Amino acid sequence: FNGLWYWESTKDRRTHGLLQLSKTDGILTGQSVVETPLMPNQRQIRSLLTRTALEGEIESEDLNSAALKFRIEKDGIVTESVAKLNPITEELEGESLARGADGKELSYQWKARKIAN
Repeated sequence: FNGLWYWESTKDRRTHGLLQLSKTDGILTGQSVVETPLMPNQRQIRSLLTRTALEGEIESEDLNSAALKFRIEKDGIVTESVAKLNPITEELEGESLARGADGKELSYQWKARKIAN
């Protein structure tokens, strides 16, 4: 799982980002980078990149059932994700659930492909 992964939502290809994952002593750590589009503005800034630390664990490293889970917390929003490695496509197939401090929830599925070690 170590490396840089490009992910995108399975429903909306405009929702995407990067996951930098690293396993040390069985603990999964890394960074999530998400791009948020901005409205047209005078400074011509098109988007905002947000980088957030993640923590989790690798549940299995067996090729046929490799799986991981991780958690991201930022600005009162907690996102919990689970993913499995597809042994045929070598893509991560995941599902995430984001919960706000107000109790609202958003769930989505995503796929990720490794772009660098």
